[in-house]
Amino acid sequence: MSTAIVFRWFIGGLVLSFALVSLRAQAQEAPLRLGRAEVAELARSRSPDVIVATRRVGESRGQLVGAEVLLRQSPWLDVAAGPRFRPNDTIPDAEVSLGIPLEIYGRRGAEIDAARGAIARDESLVGTSQQQALAEALAAYYRALRATAEDRWARQQLDLTTALLRTAERRRDAGEIGDPDVALLRVSAARARRAVTTTEANREMSVTALKGILGIPGDRSVEVTGELGSVSSEFTDALLRTAPTDRPEIVAADAALRASRLDVDAEQRAAWPVPVLRTTYQREEGNNVFLLGIGLPLPIFQRNQGPIAIAQARTQRLEAEREALAIRIDAEVRVARRRYQAALDGLHILETDAIPAIEDGLRLTQRAFELGQSDLTRVLVVQRELADTRREQFDALVELADAGISLQRALGVLR
Repeated sequence: MSTAIVFRWFIGGLVLSFALVSLRAQAQEAPLRLGRAEVAELARSRSPDVIVATRRVGESRGQLVGAEVLLRQSPWLDVAAGPRFRPNDTIPDAEVSLGIPLEIYGRRGAEIDAARGAIARDESLVGTSQQQALAEALAAYYRALRATAEDRWARQQLDLTTALLRTAERRRDAGEIGDPDVALLRVSAARARRAVTTTEANREMSVTALKGILGIPGDRSVEVTGELGSVSSEFTDALLRTAPTDRPEIVAADAALRASRLDVDAEQRAAWPVPVLRTTYQREEGNNVFLLGIGLPLPIFQRNQGPIAIAQARTQRLEAEREALAIRIDAEVRVARRRYQAALDGLHILETDAIPAIEDGLRLTQRAFELGQSDLTRVLVVQRELADTRREQFDALVELADAGISLQRALGVLR
């Protein structure tokens, strides 16, 4: 066998080995565990709205670069030369002029302050985008927890129904009950299996939706961690706060208002004419002439009226928006606090009164059925009542999570 053939086989073996190792590594890749902290971190860093807001800060920094230029207008240079015709001869004349604008009204400093104000405004808007992305991601996270908990409970109910079916078949064989009761339990078992199929699909769909919000590839394996029941204690500290604390919208509105006022000052300074220091050298009839002068535009018609009016109107609009924002946020806090308290009270009623009672009732009726002291219909009625109550509990937990997110969002403490 030639050396070239051996070399080809060697390279082919290496390629195949690397491919197998890569496939095995992908197959053994551990699922990404997503708890509340991980979801919050990914939402703040990967949300498309947050990325766009961050890039907007870069645009404002570009305005600062332009404002920090030493002179808005560059010096200019004029050069002219030509012959001077006289009756007896011709001599050359020349003129060289250099003009330097003098910005002496503080316009550059005002524009720098306005650009920095715009940067502060856009940085505050990043915080607003992060809060919005965080609220959306956490809501999806708690829906995924709800789907996971409901799927787990549906499987438990399937196990209980299957065990009850075996008990019924044993009692039928002993002649204690008839075939109709067994058939009824088989229908219940089929419905329990269907419920498992539905809850499993809901769990997968909710996790997929969460991955989409967080920018995680669809083929990436994800495991949502956490307990839905912990919701009842995660937001209680928000009830102790009475007013918003550094809410990003307020910070952004204040920064926008400051930037607009600085912009008004910059535009007013731009209305003043910029004097130009001019130095001239002339060669006239064989003589060297040096001139020093100053030029000043006359602001008779153009006094920057349009930009000034626009900046002033923008400032007035932002002042009105700031006042309206304060009123709206106060209303949001009041509504969110009342909604959260109602959700908390409703969940407390279910978990302290309804669920323990119905669970005890189901346990007693199942035991009575096993001992032949109760009929099957009563067991199924109590079991169905427990299923409805448990679904109400899941709904109440998700409602409490949504209300808690809304309350923390209104107070500006969502983290």
